[in-house]
Amino acid sequence: MKKILLILALLAVYGCGSNQSEQAKQVPSEDPQKKEDLYISEGISYLQQGNAAEAIKSFDESIKQYPTDPRRYMVLAHTYMRLKNYSRAIDTYTAALRYAENKGEVYYLLAVCYGLTGNQSMTQESIQKSIEMFTQDRDEVNLAKALAFIQNFNTNQAVAE
Repeated sequence: MKKILLILALLAVYGCGSNQSEQAKQVPSEDPQKKEDLYISEGISYLQQGNAAEAIKSFDESIKQYPTDPRRYMVLAHTYMRLKNYSRAIDTYTAALRYAENKGEVYYLLAVCYGLTGNQSMTQESIQKSIEMFTQDRDEVNLAKALAFIQNFNTNQAVAE
């Protein structure tokens, strides 16, 4: 989860202007962890430059090279969310579920996407799964966040009716 939050935090500040693409190209090939993050770094750099299409290509390549690493799916899905392409974000978060250790976080983000598309039944289903996972993992912070989400969701549904 820390890796996912780190990547999401990097995406949240992609407008800060550092040139991570240049830094990524200077990574020595002896360090496999840094080498495998090259695609993510390049994608983030493209986002900083406002080039979402190239960022998506980099994140896609990252997934092709490391298809069992859920954080790569999470970065791509988060990018789609920021672009308001919720259907692609949903597809990508769903793919991340196959490999994610912290499925609660993925289900929570799926609930957000479904909520933004107006799909109430899938919002409800995803947030319920999120709550189950956070409870199982004893993740009190994220459980509180998910419970607040469902309370707000249920309140909004009641007002709409």
